[in-house]
Amino acid sequence: MSGQIMARADSAHYGHDFASAAIRAKAWLSVTARMNPQVTAAIAAIDQDA
Repeated sequence: MSGQIMARADSAHYGHDFASAAIRAKAWLSVTARMNPQVTAAIAAIDQDA
């Protein structure tokens, strides 16, 4: 098998252990987070050109 590995987790199953294992494996990382006021504000703060 060849190619880039994508590690995915939802808001119930991610944390430091998951993220660090993915980073050590040089995998791309995708985490689905709950939409709460803090997440919504963080998304809104991203410049459209970023």
